[in-house]
Amino acid sequence: TMAFSASEAFSVSVWWKTVDGEAGTLLAKKSANAPHSGVSLGISSSDNDQVKGTLGLVLAVKETGPMLEYLYVRSKDTYDDDMWHHALVVYPGTAEAKDVRIFVDGDEIALDVVADTLEMMSNIDPAMPPDKVLPLRLGRLGKDKDMGERSPYKGLLDDAALWDYLTSLDQGSR
Repeated sequence: TMAFSASEAFSVSVWWKTVDGEAGTLLAKKSANAPHSGVSLGISSSDNDQVKGTLGLVLAVKETGPMLEYLYVRSKDTYDDDMWHHALVVYPGTAEAKDVRIFVDGDEIALDVVADTLEMMSNIDPAMPPDKVLPLRLGRLGKDKDMGERSPYKGLLDDAALWDYLTSLDQGSR
């Protein structure tokens, strides 16, 4: 079981195909104790600070009252074109958005940094025992007791993987 921290490297790989330009969460590994803590990768809607159709990665590590330490990067290009795409995300454990690399269909893509407020020693929900931390969810962010399913994805997914180390482009695209 992976318990994320700002100082630990990880990689994420997934194939996806949007249907009718629908947005939503491709995969997420979130905390049960702090619903905004964890990592998620998804196709953005046009809500809040998002650009419709962009591929975004959020790594949030600590909620203290109204404050949230997190990193949020998104693609400059859009991928809600109803075609199959492959993403490989590598996070080197530096707590800096500028070091996140995302490859789509084998090519490294340009990213916009939306938020970059991580601190190196922050852990996601350190009070959670390792065997209870962060269930992996495909096609959804998770459930909210008041709002039901959060950020469901209505497209197609295939071959999702999550590693607790940096993968090579070859390994991540298999």
